[in-house]
Amino acid sequence: PLHLKGVRITGERADGSKQQEILAARAEFLDGSWWLFDASVQEFRADAFATPQAPPPRLPPAGVEMRSLNVRPEDLAMDLRPWTFLSTRDMARFLYTRRDLPKRVTAPRKVYYHSRFAMPWASLIVTLFAIPMGARNSRQNMLTGVFLALVCFFSYYALIQVGLFLGREQMIWPWLGAWFSNIVFLTTGLVMTRNLR
Repeated sequence: PLHLKGVRITGERADGSKQQEILAARAEFLDGSWWLFDASVQEFRADAFATPQAPPPRLPPAGVEMRSLNVRPEDLAMDLRPWTFLSTRDMARFLYTRRDLPKRVTAPRKVYYHSRFAMPWASLIVTLFAIPMGARNSRQNMLTGVFLALVCFFSYYALIQVGLFLGREQMIWPWLGAWFSNIVFLTTGLVMTRNLR
């Protein structure tokens, strides 16, 4: 069985405020369920300060089965590992099985997950952007061409960072944040290609 020491479990309301906190000296995963030993439960009021209600009652020291805690040991292992070290498959599984987590927690993870699909397309999209850009400026000198290439490179990089920031802060959908720079450059490249005719 899996043994954990010094366990803290926090429950949140739909608005993100703290609703409950469970502290346990240790937790064990036995026969498909989590058991908490020497634990206490603290309830919080639904106010801006998360005021504790009554003193936390102690649970039986012999152990309490937590059937509502639907986190498997392998999911917990994914929680403990840095998100960037997970495989794409593990990321997808985590996001699917932990859909109950608040958006402020899942948004940065979803952005990074979708960026793994968006980044391999960067070379192709920048090339599709550069072809009409080079055709329009083919008569200019080499120094101007180098300058334009640098501007395009830094613009693309800046748009990547802007998209990731907007996605992490939930200002736009996480998938859109990951694909933001690709969409902007692809759209601009297609418009320039059409205007060459």
